Amino acid sequence: MEELRGMTQPLAIGTILNEQYRIVRLVGGGGMAWVYQVEELPEGSGRLWALKELRPQTQDKAERATARKLFEQEARLLRGLDHANIPKIADFFEDNGRACLVMEFIWGESLEKRLEANNAPLLETDVLKWAIQLCDALQYLHTRRPAIIFRDMKPSNVMVTNTGL
Repeated sequence: MEELRGMTQPLAIGTILNEQYRIVRLVGGGGMAWVYQVEELPEGSGRLWALKELRPQTQDKAERATARKLFEQEARLLRGLDHANIPKIADFFEDNGRACLVMEFIWGESLEKRLEANNAPLLETDVLKWAIQLCDALQYLHTRRPAIIFRDMKPSNVMVTNTGL
């Protein structure tokens, strides 16, 4: 229990991680991680990133170790990818026991939020355009060796920008 103290809540705005990233705001959190918008230091450099922090889910050391191993595996896999619809990975590190993945910050809103805000069916032309982009990204992942299977495809994990996905 002592190991998890302080790690079960999101980090405060202004927290500096790895002496390189300052938390600007909490973007969201899912079952396994929190995602923050962070500014690369020195302040004022203007570089904004998304930082995904592995979120401890259990007090069982073996389960936490497995989750950490999978998170590191995700970081290694993502680091080697180069596709217009997949965020670029900038960094992976541990800070005071917190595993963090730094990636390109995508300006926009999740498809889930877009659906909720629209409160009506989306335009077919938009949906078809997004579907083609999603299929292109998934095809790219599936043709890697070994193939990468994205098992968490859902509207909350798809970002829609002003120019598309």
